[in-house]
Amino acid sequence: PYTTLFRSGVEPSRERLKMRLLRRMDKTGLLKVNFDPALVRLLREVKYFLIYDVELDVPEAALEIFSRVDTYRQWTGELDVIVQKYNAVLTELLPVEEPLLEDRIAKMDAALAPGLTELKWRSDDKIPIFIAQAQQVVGDVSSVVDVMKNNLKSISSILSRWCEKPLLERKA
Repeated sequence: PYTTLFRSGVEPSRERLKMRLLRRMDKTGLLKVNFDPALVRLLREVKYFLIYDVELDVPEAALEIFSRVDTYRQWTGELDVIVQKYNAVLTELLPVEEPLLEDRIAKMDAALAPGLTELKWRSDDKIPIFIAQAQQVVGDVSSVVDVMKNNLKSISSILSRWCEKPLLERKA
């Protein structure tokens, strides 16, 4: 009566840990962290059962998954930041700016490829290395894009001041 997740079983949640870390959204090509919402619900329910010391026996498999809750929280947080920066780079660049950063975008895609193709939530030893490399590469590209955008804003503000009054006046 207390929970639907325990009734449906924890095994599907274990299977969800075999999902890849990242996935591409449909047509946009943007990324998303692939941590299943059912896992989030399971972790939350186990947390509250332990906090309130409910007499219901929490399944061993759920406790095993919950034992790594801090690790999952850290990884999803770091991956969220990486994905946010990656998506911002792809959405903020104008079509005329993309060729300038084509090689860097290719490096970003290469750095994120393991998270899309091979790394799963159970790949414990490889995930921190992947996250560190992805943070470095995506952070570099993101900072270059930020500098480009800030320079463009500065140029626009300078040019707008020049447009206030004519530089040269025609004589009649």
